[in-house]
Amino acid sequence: MKLHNVRHFLAVCETGSINRAAEYCNVSQPSITRSIKSLEQEFGGSLFERNAEGCTLTALGEDVKPQFDALATTLESVKDVVQRRKDQRDDILRFGFACTLGPIPLQSLIKELTSMSNSGSPRLFDGPSQKIAERVQSGDLDAGLTVEPSYGSHLEVIDLYKERYVVSFYKGHRFEEMSVVDYQQLKQEQYILRLNCELGGRVNDYFPNSHDFKMNVAYESSQEQWVQQIVAAGHGVTIHPDTITVTDGILQRPLHNPELKRTVSLIMRKERSETVSMRRLTRSVQRYFG
Repeated sequence: MKLHNVRHFLAVCETGSINRAAEYCNVSQPSITRSIKSLEQEFGGSLFERNAEGCTLTALGEDVKPQFDALATTLESVKDVVQRRKDQRDDILRFGFACTLGPIPLQSLIKELTSMSNSGSPRLFDGPSQKIAERVQSGDLDAGLTVEPSYGSHLEVIDLYKERYVVSFYKGHRFEEMSVVDYQQLKQEQYILRLNCELGGRVNDYFPNSHDFKMNVAYESSQEQWVQQIVAAGHGVTIHPDTITVTDGILQRPLHNPELKRTVSLIMRKERSETVSMRRLTRSVQRYFG
């Protein structure tokens, strides 16, 4: 008896369908069918009745399911023991930050992460949200703070907080006299595009009637310092998260009609999310952000 056959059997029990079990296990439908046939040949009888509505257990299936459930529980316990030992051997927590996150909500998080690392200081990385998500997905990072990338199906995503976007401009700009900036006002401005921003090149899509509205992009850069220096020098305006630190010479006003917000999330691989170290990390980060 092969363990993956047992997992496939239990997935069909859980979902009631060969096709849904294949999606659940992230394998092909023929793989599930082969597993069930292999078990039925081994046990000498049918495990499921198949009909238009899906699959229901036969009497034989009902008899073996409790034993398979117990086997699956035991396997998970063994995996957790092995993972705990691995966690104890891991010297350093590898954690990624989206490079567009401002330092205000993160001032003490580095210290918090240090307490979670079994030995020494954690290894910290920054980069575009999508890149951080890909590194967590591949196992290159243990977890990360990201802002709305395209999350893969194997990632556990825990939303932490939202923050709004504001319009950044140079001192003496006409926006200085306004309490808020309506998006229509941006039509008249040269726009400095922040390539690593989660809005990125899709910024036009976030505004109502976007087919009548296009940003006049005068400059674009992936380097935050360059973008801010160009804005401060009077060559255009841009949109920033309101927690990000801006250079001298830049003022900000809330963006109005619409008010744009982004969601900051903690991400990790699903199969690791229930390990001791990741549960501890999740509790600590959630507590940190309140």
